[in-house]
Amino acid sequence: MCLGGLWWPRCQLRLFLVDLGCAVVLVLSRLYAQTEFWRFPTGSDDCRGRADLLNPGLSDFDRAAVSTYRSLRYRGIAGALLGVLLLASTSIASATTYRWRDAEGVMHFADRPPPGVEVEPVKVNAQPSPLSPTQAGQAIQTLRAQEAARQQDEAAETAASAPAPALAAKRENCARAEWALSALETAHPVYRDEQGMYRIKRPPGQVDAYTGERSYLDDASRAREIGVQQKLIQTNCGAQPTAEEKAVTAEQILTAEHCEAAAADLETLLSSGGDRNLIDSRQEFLDANCALP
Repeated sequence: MCLGGLWWPRCQLRLFLVDLGCAVVLVLSRLYAQTEFWRFPTGSDDCRGRADLLNPGLSDFDRAAVSTYRSLRYRGIAGALLGVLLLASTSIASATTYRWRDAEGVMHFADRPPPGVEVEPVKVNAQPSPLSPTQAGQAIQTLRAQEAARQQDEAAETAASAPAPALAAKRENCARAEWALSALETAHPVYRDEQGMYRIKRPPGQVDAYTGERSYLDDASRAREIGVQQKLIQTNCGAQPTAEEKAVTAEQILTAEHCEAAAADLETLLSSGGDRNLIDSRQEFLDANCALP
């Protein structure tokens, strides 16, 4: 403490500067030299003897009081400085990184996102020291790679959980395109019926039960439609049919035509009261070969 007089303000300023310097020494000693924080060195400690330099006329009792007072002030300032350092380090460690997607769909990462966007916090491991530009770039690349992998996983899950009606429609489109391609690639004339299905004009003596309007295709239209059906097969089936698969499809088309003819005969026999044996024969054929799965 300073004695009264004209030099008292100057003494107080010097005391404060000395206090601040000693407190810094104590903090650094605590952090780097690992000494006991509340123990003051003895003997050559300059901070301990500042009272004699500032107030040379003090008695032994006053020096003891000043020394005690100064020790308490050192501890308070040192504790305050240490608290500020700890608070700053805690604030840095608790910084949060966010990610968000802009209007073009590009993913961004930063600790201060722009206002008005939907952000998601990203857990980033605390670094012992600030990242270099190279390390920061690598960290951003890692986050982007993780985001791309997550999007791929979500896309795979979405495809795996596609609704059953969509899968059923895709299978139906695949079968229709394969049947159309099989009809278009035959050596017989091909026509489109009233429902837009491609049918084969069978030679005389073979089954040809369709009685509706027919729209025949010329060679140019036929070649163009073959390309269209091949694209539909690639989209809905995943691959073009093999020769064996084409043979199976051709057999299915022929069976469907026989089923159509048998159903037409059965309807005529039932409406006209035809022979019972013929009725039973047509019904047995339909039950054995034309039943829906």
